[in-house]
Amino acid sequence: SEWWIETVGIDGIRMDTYPYADRDAMAHWMKVLGEEYPHFNTVGETWVTEPAYTAAWQKDSKLSEKNSYLPTVMDFAFFDRINSAKNEETDDWWNGMNRIYNVLCYDYLYPNPKSVMAFIENHDTDRFLGEGKDTLALKQALALLLTINRTPQLYYGTEVLMNGTKSVTDGNVRKDFPGGWAGDKHNAFTAEGRTQAENQMFNWVSRLLHWRQGNEVITKGKQTQFCTQKGVYVVARQYKGKSVMTIINGKNEAN
Repeated sequence: SEWWIETVGIDGIRMDTYPYADRDAMAHWMKVLGEEYPHFNTVGETWVTEPAYTAAWQKDSKLSEKNSYLPTVMDFAFFDRINSAKNEETDDWWNGMNRIYNVLCYDYLYPNPKSVMAFIENHDTDRFLGEGKDTLALKQALALLLTINRTPQLYYGTEVLMNGTKSVTDGNVRKDFPGGWAGDKHNAFTAEGRTQAENQMFNWVSRLLHWRQGNEVITKGKQTQFCTQKGVYVVARQYKGKSVMTIINGKNEAN
């Protein structure tokens, strides 16, 4: 790790299947890296879908007798709930956006919720769109992902509506980005090469990301969420007198 940092200048590591390795050895590795390079970050893949299990792997967790020294864990709990919620209407109990509310209620378990990496899809899962093109559900998921108190991870191609499921093969969710190879008939690297629907999503994501960049309300603000009312879920962020509210309609009709 030190060779890669000193020679190549990497500024982070994404460690695959982090809990599968020897816990003490991994903790020693993380502790040494943290002491030598305090601004270096390591993300550990912690594929468990309950917040308590995930939180136990984060540095300084009170849920574990031994300190992992792992700065950032992956939020498979958020991934699991958002992918369930997209197929449901929000009711007065557990379904739909209630799943997000309930999973974020456990943020107190994390030593540092802002250093938990949330995502809606990755190379090991079905694409959020599955085999479809439900852009409204995708926009809702991305709006949450990019405004809650998490470190967001975006998977390539989401911005141009890349879809696919693992039921075909893992390669079906890891397709080449359109236009990356000579002879590709479809080039999503340019506005001219993208379809109208792809451009609409690309521009929407771009505006949201540019708005988020440097926005301290999102990166530093306190988070408050509200119980769903009539299918509507609200998350608020506040910082130095400024506020941002993300309002999600969890019903299938206008609300």
